[in-house]
Amino acid sequence: MSGKPKKPLLPVADVLQRLFENSKSPLAEGFQRFKLEGQWEAVVGPTLSKHSRPVRYDHGTLIIEVANSVWLNEVRFLLDEIKYKINKHMGKTWVEKIVLIHK
Repeated sequence: MSGKPKKPLLPVADVLQRLFENSKSPLAEGFQRFKLEGQWEAVVGPTLSKHSRPVRYDHGTLIIEVANSVWLNEVRFLLDEIKYKINKHMGKTWVEKIVLIHK
């Protein structure tokens, strides 16, 4: 037996979160998008979050689905602000481009 003190085991969810937050793998990108979707209202506000959601992320491009063509036009005016809020929330330049789609 070694003289090293044993560290407590971490829950699997904590281990995966740390792995994906600090990784450059494609799985990490999906995890970050999933995390953003869960915090969407806090990032963009209650009104916009009711009519939009992040649906895909690929190498700096975030695809946001909006409820209809009216919201598509509305959100176009807010793209720079949304990008700023997301990157601030992520603590890094995570989104370089936003693409809008509607249902």
